[in-house]
Amino acid sequence: MLGLAVGCIGMSFDDFCLCSFGEFESIYKAWREYTDGTMHDAWERMRISAAIAVQPHTRKKIIPRQLIPLPWDNKKTVAREHVPELTAEQRRKRSEEVARPLGDLIND
Repeated sequence: MLGLAVGCIGMSFDDFCLCSFGEFESIYKAWREYTDGTMHDAWERMRISAAIAVQPHTRKKIIPRQLIPLPWDNKKTVAREHVPELTAEQRRKRSEEVARPLGDLIND
């Protein structure tokens, strides 16, 4: 998690160490939604550009989704039923387990 927080999300080491597991989970969820949205937007623009470029060379009407299907086109919202919801105590224990190896780094 430290590599993700510091390397990908851009948090400082101190900010990561001060986060609870729930806080980091919220930060990660927001970061993931932002990066997914950015990627989806770039792919949507690319396939629209491709459809515009191909359209003059065919008699059929080009539909961007048919020209370049993307994984999320027909994806329905996936229920998180298979993921068990953790209690506050379980989250606290989990964050302590993750933070335990960092204890030496924090105390130096």
